[in-house]
Amino acid sequence: MKNTVKISSILSLIFAGAASAGINTEDKKLAISATEAAYHSKTIEDNQYIKESISRIEEDGWRYEFFFAKESDETQNILNKAKIMTKSPALQNALNQYSLENQFNYLGNGMQGALLGTQVFAAKKDNKAIIAFRGTDTISNVIVDSAAFQVNFEQTNTGVHAGFYSYLLDVVERDTNFANWLKNNVNKDTQLLITGHSLGAAVATLMAAYLIEQGFSSEKIKLITFAEPAPGSEAFAQRYAPLLKNYVWEANIPDPVVWSTAIAGDLYTKYMHHKVSYHHFGQFNGFLNTSQSAINIHSVDNYYNQVMTEI
Repeated sequence: MKNTVKISSILSLIFAGAASAGINTEDKKLAISATEAAYHSKTIEDNQYIKESISRIEEDGWRYEFFFAKESDETQNILNKAKIMTKSPALQNALNQYSLENQFNYLGNGMQGALLGTQVFAAKKDNKAIIAFRGTDTISNVIVDSAAFQVNFEQTNTGVHAGFYSYLLDVVERDTNFANWLKNNVNKDTQLLITGHSLGAAVATLMAAYLIEQGFSSEKIKLITFAEPAPGSEAFAQRYAPLLKNYVWEANIPDPVVWSTAIAGDLYTKYMHHKVSYHHFGQFNGFLNTSQSAINIHSVDNYYNQVMTEI
């Protein structure tokens, strides 16, 4: 018998924000399928879950595309960091305390692997669209190492994780192919599902907030994330919780990545006298699966199995 139990409604009350009555089991299955598909590789043979997910999406009549980062364009990644730093004098001041070499390690080498691995799965059917962000399928120090640095999100005076925001800008500003897809397939009448896993889950939440700031109706957005570390500050959560009413974040309780930014922020605040806070919001849907190793607990495949066996 599978070592999985459903978390009680008490935990849901503790972590939940606005109700998400607009999201059902089929929405979650579509979201996790798109998220699995985002792990498709051009060079490595896909596993059975990725193949199943792509087949399911094809059979449902979705037209889809993959968007890959240019793996050779290291210079642009460094320029992207510079662009982020101009948005946040506080971040620049914090970085100035370190040597140039250490600055590069934080915002150059540290996030380079994540950025160069950027991959988005996008699909369209009738007036519906899906955007899924690939994340880290193994437990990554990148998320924690750069958690000390928050930047101003879209001039809203709300703080978000610098690395997650860099990932978002890499997609929506640098990738002209994705920008063109977005322009041609998403309009004011589109019903949009945004999803992702791990780092990609946090970016999915930033993407939803980004589109709202661009004038897209929050009522048209369904946001479903898996293994999401909190992407932003309390002010960020307070700004978007009333707007993203159809937002569910699925989490395996023992998954350390889910709680990584919040814990790291608390530690930075306590021991480095540099106040940083991260807060989840939306509707929490937790489960407990302790039958896997620490790495597999976080794996997108673990979340896929959980969602696909829900009644």
